[in-house]
Amino acid sequence: MRQLFRMLLLGGLLVVAGAGCKDNAARLREAAQDVTIGNWVKAEELTTKILKKEKANVPALILNGLALYHQNRLEEAERRLAQAAELAPAEFAPQYFHGWILVRQERYADALPPLRQAFQTQPRHQELLKLLSRCCVEQNLPEGIRYLQVLSSFPEVNRKAAVHNALGYLALNQRNYPLAERKFKDAWMRENADLTAPRNLAVLYDQYLRNPREALSHYRAYHAQLLRYGHQQELASQVEARIRQLEREAPRTPAGTPPRPAATTNSTRPPTRRR
Repeated sequence: MRQLFRMLLLGGLLVVAGAGCKDNAARLREAAQDVTIGNWVKAEELTTKILKKEKANVPALILNGLALYHQNRLEEAERRLAQAAELAPAEFAPQYFHGWILVRQERYADALPPLRQAFQTQPRHQELLKLLSRCCVEQNLPEGIRYLQVLSSFPEVNRKAAVHNALGYLALNQRNYPLAERKFKDAWMRENADLTAPRNLAVLYDQYLRNPREALSHYRAYHAQLLRYGHQQELASQVEARIRQLEREAPRTPAGTPPRPAATTNSTRPPTRRR
């Protein structure tokens, strides 16, 4: 997060800070440095002085909002960032940080308008795409497929299971079952230890495609992962019960395996229906 602040604040905010008195310009530069090192109290003091003379100073409003947020003064912080966004509707940083603070409060519907506005300015900003994707996944909006597809074009993101699981989840709820199947397999291919992908595939085959043989295969793989990595026993028991039901329909079905070997990393799990 500090790296993101440094990039946006020093590389973006100060570009629009040329106007105003000389003292305030110096205070703004100092406050930006304080924000990047986490000196929130000092940043708030400096930007408060600026805003007493220049109430519409957008960079100062943003820095002040961030400083207030990190002192757990959420309502004040949101007001500052909302004011900055209103004053500068066409600028990336005000819209981004307004959306960011709304996402931090899990106000996903409210966060989308400013984040969409920021997207118009920088459509390949990775952190913005993550926020937009999260808002869409949390609300099951098909719009999120667009952002996730752009996000997956970054190699460091594409190597992880999370973006593929999220794409599969949205495709599933749009009844695009071939895409959902492909993306869940992509997720499992990338992270063999991921619990989410075999579970999602099992649910897809069981509840949507009505394919008991494939469902059983992937429930068994999911159950084996639960036992191997010591996850909750109650969930493992529920999966085991479903396996017994399906065994009557598709006996002697082997457990599913990942599409191909891949490195093992930690997983991120989007919500999916399960039995």
